[in-house]
Amino acid sequence: MLMDNLKILNALENETRLKMFKHINEQDMHISHVARILDICVPVASKHAAILEDANLIERKVFGKTHVLSSKNKKICKLAEESKEVITRDYQRIFDTVESLKRIVSNDDA
Repeated sequence: MLMDNLKILNALENETRLKMFKHINEQDMHISHVARILDICVPVASKHAAILEDANLIERKVFGKTHVLSSKNKKICKLAEESKEVITRDYQRIFDTVESLKRIVSNDDA
């Protein structure tokens, strides 16, 4: 279970894969369509898709040379967005605290 969660986190930490997953989560998509939307080449899209597949987030259906990607877990996209918002707020608090500490240290040195 822990290993599965790590794979999911690693897969979604990349901005391109997160965007890819969001699009696929909305509707099944041909891999070349995803590549066009994300402005990347098909081989790069395929590599990102393989990582999402390995994390069990999407599945690839092959029809001859056509690869259609579909989401296996629609709920996780919402969870990923909520987590990103929380992390962003936390980083902002840390940044603000560091800036405040820098000002205090600067004033002490003066």
